[in-house]
Amino acid sequence: MSNDAREIPSQQLGILPALIDPERGSPTRHGYLIDNRSRVTLTSTYQPTNPQTHQPTAMILPLNSFAPLAIHLLLLIASVSTLQAADQVARGFVFHDSNANGTRDANEPGLAGVGVSNGRAVVKTDQAGRYELPVGDDTILFVIKPRGWIVSIDENQVPRFYYIHKPAGSPEGLKYAGVAPTGPLPASVDFPLVEHPEPDQFKIVVFGDPQPNDLGDIYHMAHDIVDELVGTEAAFGLTLGDVMADLLDLYPPYNEVMGQMRIPMFNTLGNHDINFDVPGDQLSDETWERTFGPATYSFDWGPVHFIVTDNVFYAGGGEETGGGYRGEFTEQVLEFVANDLKFVPPDRLVVVAMHIPLTSSNHGPLLAMLKDRPAVSLSGHTHDIQHQFVGEDGDGPHPDSHHHVINGAVCGIHWLGNPDEYGIPHAMTHCGSPNGYTFISFDGNTYKMRFKAPRRPASDQMHIYAPSEVRVGESAETEVLVNVFFGSARSKTEMRIDAGHWHELKRESREDPYLAKVITAGHPLSQVTHMWIGVLPAELAPGGHTIHVRTTDMFGQTFTAARVLRVVDK
Repeated sequence: MSNDAREIPSQQLGILPALIDPERGSPTRHGYLIDNRSRVTLTSTYQPTNPQTHQPTAMILPLNSFAPLAIHLLLLIASVSTLQAADQVARGFVFHDSNANGTRDANEPGLAGVGVSNGRAVVKTDQAGRYELPVGDDTILFVIKPRGWIVSIDENQVPRFYYIHKPAGSPEGLKYAGVAPTGPLPASVDFPLVEHPEPDQFKIVVFGDPQPNDLGDIYHMAHDIVDELVGTEAAFGLTLGDVMADLLDLYPPYNEVMGQMRIPMFNTLGNHDINFDVPGDQLSDETWERTFGPATYSFDWGPVHFIVTDNVFYAGGGEETGGGYRGEFTEQVLEFVANDLKFVPPDRLVVVAMHIPLTSSNHGPLLAMLKDRPAVSLSGHTHDIQHQFVGEDGDGPHPDSHHHVINGAVCGIHWLGNPDEYGIPHAMTHCGSPNGYTFISFDGNTYKMRFKAPRRPASDQMHIYAPSEVRVGESAETEVLVNVFFGSARSKTEMRIDAGHWHELKRESREDPYLAKVITAGHPLSQVTHMWIGVLPAELAPGGHTIHVRTTDMFGQTFTAARVLRVVDK
């Protein structure tokens, strides 16, 4: 800075406070050169640790002491008015936060080649770690975490990888608060990253629909699910939407409970996570943004690229109508995914998370973007487990089609059912599987999955339905039903009696007879897509027998179960 330069608060310039409108944001590092004598520059500074504290200033740099300041200011009025009519440009750095304090210190270098997005466009930082992106008055800027680095994580393990630019804040009067006014755009919106080694092999834990109806359900989740995951080896957790059950003021206790796993928790927006008291989709995620940031974003972990999408489109109508929502990837979401994938190598595994199942959304454009890549997608919403193999045209199964997993539900059927001795509801899902979660293990660009029912052994992967007693001569008419909780069309399931030969069972959609006995009135029974059917051998001798079942899934994992019965005389 020249010795002649003077930096003064904008309030002291008299006319400038009217130009720096906090409702619309101030210009950032724009210089105005006026008749080759003086330059007036408006600046502001954003501190990542406190996004609300930035002070606009004006800097007058006299190049010729005879310049008439009045002329300068009149021209500045016209310049600022023109600037405010157009979108602003956000600038900043992605930097190596070597001391992990969240603020860029003098000796901390920028990081080149890191993705940054405004929710549509994706740019890479230059050699100095700089980026530029256009922003409007409702924009979230976020860094796309690269491999080997970690973003800021708060005390409840929620990633903080974004900056919200919403000068006027969310609409007033929402039932659940949105984002407070953020004020003018800072001169530099910077994103800290800390070095974080990530091997080719790792696993994550995935949760569908926690959906607590009240604080009591959060404690059910704590003692049913979270207790056994304290100390987990999973690298991070991923929820697939319906984090809430419309009561958005429960986000804080939910985060406090989930945070006890002490792993980063990435989250997906669901239809029960939105603001219903808004006219349409654009404002439906105001409370979500305040709590978690953007609803569509991406990140790398190890050799895998993850894309989290918002495919809940809210058309308005309020809670009284059940919420007028549908499954839809909006044009903005699809634009972001397309721009994001431009920087992802074609042989890298892509995992896409969403809430509403793929086939209940406009999935064609997304599948077209993924069809030449190794990819898998995950959803929740239906409170059951399904493996779908979807062609680009929406039909399936196809031998080489896209693998989509509907991941069941942490809450089962909304935490309903008789409580056990610990006060936790049995909470089976609509397909008769237990409530639970999924581990996904990655090795390079390959993956395998394993379902986990809470408070049960990892080997508990099915239940067998058969009578406890069969009369002599009636065994050949006695069906055996096997619900393989995480089974698919690519599973093979076999049965034998005692030490007999193995016989393959037939996969056939049925209702689960165990669930039929206990389901809460008014809730539907699904046609289970992972049910296998067989019959007992003819002429079973009187006495005790054991039904043995083994199933091998699409990943080559084999699980076994047994059920005892008696054959009795007439």
